Amino acid sequence: MRKSFIVLLLISAVLLMSCSSGGEILDADIFIAAFEDEGLAISKVEYFTEENDPNELMGQRGQYIQKTNFTFTGTEVVEGCTVEIFKKEGDAKNREQYINDIIEKMPIMKHYVIRNANYVLRIEKAATTEEVEIFENVFNTLIDGESYNR
Repeated sequence: MRKSFIVLLLISAVLLMSCSSGGEILDADIFIAAFEDEGLAISKVEYFTEENDPNELMGQRGQYIQKTNFTFTGTEVVEGCTVEIFKKEGDAKNREQYINDIIEKMPIMKHYVIRNANYVLRIEKAATTEEVEIFENVFNTLIDGESYNR
């Protein structure tokens, strides 16, 4: 009986760890489509590869595995928006901290930085707080696996 309990406990722990690691990774195009579905005017979408990544980080240990830049036209034209996707949540946390450290040292580089699990969303400072809240809601809803409805 005790052995069965321990085996059940181990299986439960493995299942819990696989669920908490995010399971299936969402592609950047899902985020772009959801932003557009919400009525956010997205343009100039650029999906990066290892060959054209301007930071030359894609695929390197601890770095993003997908990166997509886009422009958003709201109250103003907001260029420099980015979705970065990582294999591990810890890598996304490190990237979030790195970006926030740069912003702290160089306030002119201000971005809204939103991280959830192994995803990082950056919206350039020209966006309004209300616009950023819409992005954040869509972003978090997709990641948290909730059904996304307008």
